[in-house]
Formats: sequence, structure tokens, C-alpha cells
Amino acid sequence: MSELRAAAAMKPKASRGRLIEVRGLDKTFYDADREIRVLRGLDFAVQAGEEVAIVGESGTGKSTLLHIIGSLEKPTAGKVYFEGEDLFALDEKTLAEFRNQKLGFVFQFHYLLADFTALENVMMPALIARMPDETAGKVAAEMLSLVGLGDKLGETAAAARRRADRQPRSAHRRRSPRIVSSIESRTGDHAGDRNS
Repeated sequence: MSELRAAAAMKPKASRGRLIEVRGLDKTFYDADREIRVLRGLDFAVQAGEEVAIVGESGTGKSTLLHIIGSLEKPTAGKVYFEGEDLFALDEKTLAEFRNQKLGFVFQFHYLLADFTALENVMMPALIARMPDETAGKVAAEMLSLVGLGDKLGETAAAARRRADRQPRSAHRRRSPRIVSSIESRTGDHAGDRNS
């Protein structure tokens, strides 16, 4: 947990001009009669365009922190601000719109829909956001081409499950999401968070 505690040493001042700001973040889980404090008093800020890597051993709270920043999970205490707005003061509908329009998630697992083609899977977030089919298809095809999968547009997700097409799907929520968050388990079980 030392890497996560190191982030707490950066004390934020005013939230002006910051993309993400975290103040006094705590997260506690309960398992039967046991209390597990995963995050303790984290304070940090991230400017637009800044790339941040969150590293630490398994179980230190990296994924929990990214889930909270991405508004998928609520903190036990503390605040998370996006462009100066308290995320957890938003109602559920506004929070869902925030996730759909401002975030791009790259999950550890594919979460692809097996009966759909690679193109359809990448199009899905744009279609949910009510982007016209033709535009969503064109942008999705461009994204698949950017990651070297342009020749797999018609391949079903079941056939492509071993391929890395999870990345363009998550980024397609918006052509340029304000935050792209990814969690990768590789050597040393590191997690990363890229903000644009």
C-alpha cells in the first residue's frame, strides 16, 4: 500500500483547472465481523493530458481506487471531483450520463457480446449514446483499424475473444473521452490509469 499512500502526500489546493481531484478518500469493506480498510485518506489531483500510473501489490486498492474514480463504486468517505464537480453528489441518471459520455474503461476481461461481430461490439457504447448507426460504424471501423484489427470487422466476439479488441470498444464511448481508465494484471500485478 506504500505506493497508494505516497499519493496521499500530494495535498490538493483549489480544484480549478484539474480534471480529477480526490480529497480524503477512504474505502472500507466488511467481511463478516472483519473490517478491511483498503484506502485511507488519499488526496491527489490529475490535470488534463497527464498520464498517471497507479502501481502496487495485489490487494492494495488499485482497482478499488479506479472504480471509485470511474463512479462505479462509492467511497466510504471523501470526495471525488471531475472538472470541479462532486461526482457522488450527482443523481444516478446524471452519473450514468457522465460514465457514458466522459469515461472510457478498459477492463481486465473482454466483456464482449459473443453473438456480435467485432465491429458491432465496438459500436455498442456509441449506439447506447444514440449516435447514428452509420457514424458509429465508421468510427468503430477506424478504431479497430488503429489497433490492427481492421481485418476482423465481421468476426464474431466468440472467435475474437483472444484478441485485444476490448481497448477500442471502451474508448468508443466518446471519440475522445476525458478519462480513459485501464486495469492490467501483468508482471507484478500493476494497474494503470491514463487520463486525456
